[in-house]
Amino acid sequence: MSTPDRLSAPVPRLTPPRALTSVEYESAAHLADLLCCGPEHPIARPSECPEFAELLNLALATRSDVFDEVCAALNEAGSAGDAHAWLHDLYARNRRNFNDLAMVLAGAYLMVPAVRAHVNYPGQGRNPAPYDQIADELSSGILDPVMERGPIHRSV
Repeated sequence: MSTPDRLSAPVPRLTPPRALTSVEYESAAHLADLLCCGPEHPIARPSECPEFAELLNLALATRSDVFDEVCAALNEAGSAGDAHAWLHDLYARNRRNFNDLAMVLAGAYLMVPAVRAHVNYPGQGRNPAPYDQIADELSSGILDPVMERGPIHRSV
């Protein structure tokens, strides 16, 4: 029996569609260094963090919708002579691919525990609303349109 689709959120993906090649990984680490670190960077660069490879895989799994585009960009950057100039060129000619690439690389780096500690980011966690806030929100009428609409569901 298959697991029914979750209506509220998809089940998170934990592995990318495939492993990165060595060229793709080296390109990713180098580009992440360029995107995330200035000349006086006080903590380890992405290419110096032992956790970066694992966290890059998690970031790519999370953004598997852009995996092929990111890998194509990594391969293109790997064959470019000047990666800094290549990043500027990608930004100028394809802003969407640049943004996807930068989001994956920066996201992986920001998950490194030392980086999170340095920027004082505790990470995501549950933050349930207090009971009295729930009652206040419900009494505000926020759900009235939903109640008036009636139930909507789909069979699984």
